[in-house]
Amino acid sequence: MLKQLINHLIGVNGVDQKNILYFSLDLFKSDLLSIYNAFINYFNHPYRGNFILVFDEIQYLENWAAHVKTIYDKLNCKIFISGSSSTALRRGRESLAGREIELFLNPLSFNEYLNLTNTHPTSEHAKWNNYLRYMDH
Repeated sequence: MLKQLINHLIGVNGVDQKNILYFSLDLFKSDLLSIYNAFINYFNHPYRGNFILVFDEIQYLENWAAHVKTIYDKLNCKIFISGSSSTALRRGRESLAGREIELFLNPLSFNEYLNLTNTHPTSEHAKWNNYLRYMDH
């Protein structure tokens, strides 16, 4: 979803791709300001600017909300964060009061998955769909 958002910002909104930073914290955990500084140095940007920062799997960064708050308060940029652990994301929200909008994405249903992958249902798919519906109740 985040990569679709980035493609939309570039393709539809005309945002220069050099003004967008996407960084996943699932493998490399660093403070966000260091990541931001590396980004602006790489593209020779001014320190503050109209940038879009996208941090995925933010829950892996200890005290992530304080990092996000610091960047948000000091810099002129939009920040998108996501994570696969909604519990860990909710824990830091109180320090972001008034600075955040939460979107919760439900998992795909089996039929939505088939549609998304452009898979035509077979009798085997119908069996799985019925099984998954039964397990849901």
